[in-house]
Parts: sequence; structure tokens; C-alpha cells
Amino acid sequence: MEGSHGVIVAADLSNNPEDYEGLVEMVEQAEENTRERVSEVLGDSGFSSYENLEYFEGRQIMGYIPDQKMESLRKGTDRHPEFDKSRFKYDEMENRYLCPMGRFLSYKGLLKRKGKPDIRVCQGSDCPGCQRKGECTKAQYRSVSQDPREYLMRGMRARLATQEGKKKYGKRKRIVEPVFGDMKYNRNMRGVLLRGRIKAKGEFLIMCIAHNLKKIANYIRGMGNNPRLQLQPV
Repeated sequence: MEGSHGVIVAADLSNNPEDYEGLVEMVEQAEENTRERVSEVLGDSGFSSYENLEYFEGRQIMGYIPDQKMESLRKGTDRHPEFDKSRFKYDEMENRYLCPMGRFLSYKGLLKRKGKPDIRVCQGSDCPGCQRKGECTKAQYRSVSQDPREYLMRGMRARLATQEGKKKYGKRKRIVEPVFGDMKYNRNMRGVLLRGRIKAKGEFLIMCIAHNLKKIANYIRGMGNNPRLQLQPV
């Protein structure tokens, strides 16, 4: 979605419930359609993943996408935020974590993953003696995993915590949500009529074209009321 005029610059329809898997494709489709480089991306927590953060870093794209844990902490839906992983302090020299109750979680080993970096796992040893264990974990011992790409997530959280980051991310609702609201409530496009992914996608793209044509028409009408704006021949 283009931020200045609300024009849809990339669109797709997928039956994949995971939004984050489609982010790279949308960024590259937007660049192909506009012939301009994408420099910033705003998105909700559904688009957060280490893979997408790695992509942003490699492409030097400034992202403003909170992870789901950050969103739950912000909204207050986390029942025990004081025992969130971010509250555990990592001791790099000893390769262990210190929990909020002052107990250590020692290194236990690596969790191997196919196609992804190994995860470093630390686990507590005296959790059963903790009075607040029930708030911290349902398992016998609390474990904390460490992905080597966590620095990307910490960087994203730090960016979103700044005044500029909050202002940037706040634009997302004003850019994206009105489009869906206009489609649903003003043009009664509450769903697709056709069945099958290809046909349904075609129908959705027609909805997007209708939206863009309306935006273009409004822009041209605005040009007519502004003597400083004139259409240039192509």
C-alpha cells in the first residue's frame, strides 16, 4: 500500500494462514509494479519472523513490524509479563540466564533445526522450589531458548519504542485499514463469489483495481481544482 494517496501497489490472495510467508513476495511485487525501491515497510505482528528481519537487513529496508510477544505485552494480554523472556538477563561470560527471581538457567545444549540456525537452550535446575513457579512455567523446569538472530528482533523492538518508531507504526492503521473498510462497507465487497484460488484471486484483484481507479479519479478531480497541477502528456 502506497502511503501518500492510499493506492494499492501490490496484492495477492493466499490460503496460507501465515501472513509472514507472503511479505517478501509483496515487497518485490511492489517494486516491480512501481519500478521504485521499497525503503520502508509497516506491518502488524502477523508479518514478523526472523526470516523477514534477515531479508530487511540484507536489503537495507527499514521495517516497523512488532513481534507477537511485543504486541501481547503492549496490549496487556500476557498474564505474567514479569516472567517474559525479555525479563531474563543473559550472562555471556557464563553462558547462562538469570531469572527475575534470582535463579540461574544453565546451558543445556543446542536444538538442531533443518534449514534454520541452531537454537541455544538454557534451563533452570531449582524451579520446583520457587514460590512463583506456576506463574513462570507449567513445565517442571523453565527453559529459555536463544536464536542467534535475536539481535534483529531486539533492534526492531528498540526502533518501535522510539517516538519516531511509534509515529511511523501509527500510520499503518490510517493507510491500510480504511482500504478494507471502504471495500467492505462502502462497496459491499465482503467476500469473493468465485471458488478456486485462481478465480478468487482474479476477483480480489478486480476489487483492488476498482479501488485504485476511484483513487485516481479523485486525484484528477483534485488537480482540476488546483491551477498549479496540470496533466503532462506521455
